[in-house]
Amino acid sequence: MNHAAPTASTAPTPAARKSTYLRPLPSALAPAIVRTSLAHHVLGVGRTRFWQLARTEGFPRAVQLGAGARARGYVVAELQHWLETSAPRV
Repeated sequence: MNHAAPTASTAPTPAARKSTYLRPLPSALAPAIVRTSLAHHVLGVGRTRFWQLARTEGFPRAVQLGAGARARGYVVAELQHWLETSAPRV
């Protein structure tokens, strides 16, 4: 296969290259995040049990929602993966 090196006329400009990386993910690919107040529903436990589990080692970390914001949430896929692999069996 012949792959020609990009020439000055075909290479993207730095501005075009930067805008490519800053595009938001399509909603189907974006991680679903639930607020902390609703995360216990994903695990099927009550709020108290959720906070007990959240203090255990290996539990998914909360993510900050917005720059400088106090709002936190959990990635649903991480919670589900933890539930399938690491959750204590009761």
